[in-house]
Amino acid sequence: MAQFINDNNLADMISSIEKLSNNTSIYEELISSGQEIMKDKIQSGANKHRSKLVRKHMADSLKCTKPTKDKNGCWVGRVKFSGSSGVTISKKGKKFDATHWIKAFRIENGTSKQPAEPFVKPAIAASDAPIRKEWNEIFERELKNL
Repeated sequence: MAQFINDNNLADMISSIEKLSNNTSIYEELISSGQEIMKDKIQSGANKHRSKLVRKHMADSLKCTKPTKDKNGCWVGRVKFSGSSGVTISKKGKKFDATHWIKAFRIENGTSKQPAEPFVKPAIAASDAPIRKEWNEIFERELKNL
């Protein structure tokens, strides 16, 4: 963990930490680094999946959003499936857009006719430790720059 080596008094240390906490570029860097790690893990899981649909379309359609603050003031970044395979006509003649996120949801959670074949949840679980490690490195680097 970070240690304050210099002889600053307590007020100076608190001031430095407040500057760090008010720096939005640090939050954006933390969220972006976590998003990239998670995206890589999900793509890796998709590329190992038995389904050609998942390997071909799901892995390529992953995108990271720009980190933003939500309505509660919390920083958020999303990794999501984007795009679609175009409009498809169902057996009953209804048209619907076959978006990649709906396909991923159905593969991940299953349907009444298809068992669940998770590839996102295991990737998210596997990305926890690398994200924490990356965040600690960024935090340590920023503390040294104070």
